[in-house]
Amino acid sequence: MKSKYMKKGKLLLVSPLPPPYGGIARWTEQILAYLGKNDIIIHKHLDIAVRWRSVHSGKFVRLIGGNIQLIYNYFKFLICLISGFNIVHLTSSGSFGLVRDVIFSITTKLFRSKFIIHIRFGRVPNVFKLKNYEYYLLRLIFRFSDKIICIDQNTYNFLSHQADYIASKLYLVPNCIDYDFESENIEFSAKKNIISFVGWVKKEKGVEELIHAFLKLNPSDWELKLIGPIDQNFIKQIEEKHHFLKSKNILFLENLNNSAVLRELAQSKIFALPSYTEGFPNVVLEAMATKNAIVATKVGAIPEMLENKAGILVDVADEKSLYEALKTLSKNDSLQHLLSENAFKRCAEVYSIETVVNQYLDIWNSLERK
Repeated sequence: MKSKYMKKGKLLLVSPLPPPYGGIARWTEQILAYLGKNDIIIHKHLDIAVRWRSVHSGKFVRLIGGNIQLIYNYFKFLICLISGFNIVHLTSSGSFGLVRDVIFSITTKLFRSKFIIHIRFGRVPNVFKLKNYEYYLLRLIFRFSDKIICIDQNTYNFLSHQADYIASKLYLVPNCIDYDFESENIEFSAKKNIISFVGWVKKEKGVEELIHAFLKLNPSDWELKLIGPIDQNFIKQIEEKHHFLKSKNILFLENLNNSAVLRELAQSKIFALPSYTEGFPNVVLEAMATKNAIVATKVGAIPEMLENKAGILVDVADEKSLYEALKTLSKNDSLQHLLSENAFKRCAEVYSIETVVNQYLDIWNSLERK
């Protein structure tokens, strides 16, 4: 891919880097590696990852720790603006982080620079319905933004019917994956009877439903591998109900780096993500690229990602549907192969990093010309 070089624009990307290995952090790794390798824009990165708290930290700990980190990140942010970085691209996962996003957006405008808010969560319609604190913070951020990037069709469609100061700034750009689809073309015959899950091991990811569905399958020749940081309190609670920790077929691999995650996914035949909410999960792209037959919930961008028979969709917290999907797939090699091949083809055609970065470049270039 040959891209235009931005002569005047200096991009400041504000987003988290791993650890922990969440979806946004993986996206950041890939984008920074691609920009550095292709030298298409002067850029700098401000890491806003939260590493000081556990997954089950209380609100008080999050409030105190969050304020300390906000001051530290804001100081670094000011230095970048003073240094001449005039296009700010900030990824937002919502919640209390929106306080930071408001401050950064207003500060950017005070420096007469351009601000892009990249919405990385799929709850926007619900937030607008509830009119909670996130609603008012989001509207304020949208006021001070020059561009608004959505990652899923549902969010884009919803915001396109809002006030003109929101609708006129919208772009729909999917997540991407930096993957060599030619040299990494995995043979189905090389895979093992493994069902993989990647993400935070906690209630909101549908892990209890997944573990219980697997226990009901009771397959002696299949393994369930759960990869990601673990909420130990949650595990204790569901162990009391389901008594699964003694099972030799359920393995917890905890937090792995991206290369290790891809190696695990390359071995598995089925990938399951029964989350209650998602934006545009990078791990689904990784499962598609590594030729997994995918079972996932109908949240965020997942229905779009799995179009054209690239996976099986189930309802949120619907353990029966999840069980039936896993049962069907685990007993049907031809269906596994069909879904995995469809997923691989769709991922290569729609979500390659070259295709998506070109869309970001169009947005950055439009701001450079103003």
